[in-house]
Amino acid sequence: MINAPFQIHQAGDTAIVVEFGEQIASQINSLVLDYSEQIGALELPGVVETVPTFRSLLIQYDPDIITTADLVSSVESLSPASRHKSPTRRQWTLPVCYEGDCALDLASVAEQLGMTVKDIIDQHSAMNYDVFMLGFLPGQPYLGEINEGLRLPRRTSPRLRIPAGSVGIATSLTCVFPSQTPCGWHIIGRSPIPMWNMDQEQSPLFAPGDRVRLEPIGLSAFERLSLAVTHEGFRLSPDHGSALCLAH
Repeated sequence: MINAPFQIHQAGDTAIVVEFGEQIASQINSLVLDYSEQIGALELPGVVETVPTFRSLLIQYDPDIITTADLVSSVESLSPASRHKSPTRRQWTLPVCYEGDCALDLASVAEQLGMTVKDIIDQHSAMNYDVFMLGFLPGQPYLGEINEGLRLPRRTSPRLRIPAGSVGIATSLTCVFPSQTPCGWHIIGRSPIPMWNMDQEQSPLFAPGDRVRLEPIGLSAFERLSLAVTHEGFRLSPDHGSALCLAH
């Protein structure tokens, strides 16, 4: 763990931002999640919530209960040396189909990188990804970091619409888009598992700090899981293989 310095900035009159660096990198994101966890453990009166991002932590607070100076002092008293493993850190296996219309850009990505489609799938699904943050769309997980051999800039021509569950890559990240949206990422797969469901208590499927492994499935398994989600209310749980058993 790097002992990176941080800077604290005021964000309006009810929040501060703690910045740990300027890059999207696993070490920096680990610091963000570490401080988010430590702030939560302090249970400071007046702290409303913490929102981790790639490289910074937003802390929202009620200034009628806790002053900015007291909150900043509490943050400055923490140290990454006190980092501990979170008991809530979860491991997931997310089924992803890399075939047919699920993989809009897979052939193009393989051509750009001078690799076979199988190589792309093997490398993309071989990693155990960290959930860096949720954002842009409700429940949308940004996963990192992808293998260096798979890194590409975003598409020069964004699509006006991609389907929910699309799995894309761009720069050092891979992302699962929870709903239909315009998108400039390279879409190489699609998952049948919803990332967000307003009708269930735990709306976002993943949380920052979780780990996700991607499991390739075929089109028939994708269709079976899609039906199970739609008609049976199936929801993925942290690793126990239930989705894969159903898929196969």
